[in-house]
Amino acid sequence: MVKAWICTLSVCACGHTGPILTLEERGDATTVVDAPASAAFDSSVFDADAMEGAAQDSGSPPSDADALESADATEGDARDSGPPLALVLVDVTAPSHADDPDLEARLVGLGFAVAERTYTSAISPSDDADLIVVSSSAEAAGLDPGLANQAVPVVVLESFTYGTLGMTGPLQNQDFGVVNEATVDIVDPGVADLPDGSVNVYSQPVALNFGLPAPSALVIARVPGSPNQVSTFGYATGDMMASQVAPARRVGVFLRTGTIGSATPEGWLLFDSAVRWAVQ
Repeated sequence: MVKAWICTLSVCACGHTGPILTLEERGDATTVVDAPASAAFDSSVFDADAMEGAAQDSGSPPSDADALESADATEGDARDSGPPLALVLVDVTAPSHADDPDLEARLVGLGFAVAERTYTSAISPSDDADLIVVSSSAEAAGLDPGLANQAVPVVVLESFTYGTLGMTGPLQNQDFGVVNEATVDIVDPGVADLPDGSVNVYSQPVALNFGLPAPSALVIARVPGSPNQVSTFGYATGDMMASQVAPARRVGVFLRTGTIGSATPEGWLLFDSAVRWAVQ
């Protein structure tokens, strides 16, 4: 199983003034059509050296021209029409939907084009998605039943959907849930260049996802003092999850859409690394 979650961090302009996304309507989706060239996505080259100092300055996009040239070369043949597509499943009526644009901007900063979809909608091969992201504005009860079997990488920001997607058992507060916490314990010190041990992923204690994954899972971080509460974990394609085989990579992350405003640079580094691993 892949053990190295290493990312080349490309940061969105979440803190910049003025518009950061150019949007247009395309069917039932809102699509980002103007992803910045500096955020070119590279699915095969992850330069650990480029991460040095990223936790201290998460506002600077990569400037390595060679990395961008490599990204263009590796993605050009497969996706001549543009950057890889991330579908973000949301509930537009949920209060936390107000923070979904920040999540989507982060994905744009990582080199994706982003399309927003209602969480109840079905996803078909014609959507040509490279990644599906389940926002925590989505509700487990309304997710399309076919999502669990999609052969597309899925990153989940809503722990209450873990059971529905087969990633954990079905029992709330045992197999999945949230806790108020600001720190996580990094289990694998190689993850995103974060140190082993306690790391502040939020600036203050707020809602943080956890799950109890199957033994096959790659465990990245835990809730401090709670070995059965895993805050970030992943399954490789073909791994036996809690109730089904993973049809593509599946990742559960600590971050919730409604707590994005409290995420630290280290927290974003962990999130970005999880996304990169999902689409490797």
